[in-house]
Amino acid sequence: MLSFEYLKPDLIIEIGIAHGGSLILYASMLSMLDISEAIDNKHSYNPVNSKRKVLGVDVDIRKNNRKAIILWGN
Repeated sequence: MLSFEYLKPDLIIEIGIAHGGSLILYASMLSMLDISEAIDNKHSYNPVNSKRKVLGVDVDIRKNNRKAIILWGN
């Protein structure tokens, strides 16, 4: 988390996502950065309007994994 806190990335690209667990971890960490910035700036937090994104690329994502990743992301 320490490097995320200092780098504050807007985009994380993961090549080869397997089951998608790390995508969800990265999305959660970026969401925590959004929350932290909202608190620091005394703004409200709306996850729908986040400028930070996680992109996962793979040649074959199993149907059940794709379903779980999409459901978690919405």
